[in-house]
Amino acid sequence: MHFSSLITDVSPPDVTVLSAGQETVCLGLQLTDHSVSFKLQIDYFSDSHADSLITEASNSVQVEGLKPGTEYTFSIRKIAQNGNQSKATLLSVFTGKSEKHINDQNFFMT
Repeated sequence: MHFSSLITDVSPPDVTVLSAGQETVCLGLQLTDHSVSFKLQIDYFSDSHADSLITEASNSVQVEGLKPGTEYTFSIRKIAQNGNQSKATLLSVFTGKSEKHINDQNFFMT
């Protein structure tokens, strides 16, 4: 019987935060190994919300449907076509706070 580890020579992704809005985070990725086709698995969670997505590798990925004013932890892995995975790159990001709109009415005291 032959056993092989799923974590192999696939290098972990180099990830930066390009932007963080109220309900979205845009992650930038430095894709260095163009000879190997792979996907990205992005797991993310906060105290009250968790989700994940798998997407084709690209220079940027936008994660939507997040809660405003919340800290999220992201775990990003590369998955090669043969199923081998990189170690995860972890980072924390705060989404922007929700803005409250105030009426532009002037109130005068007489």
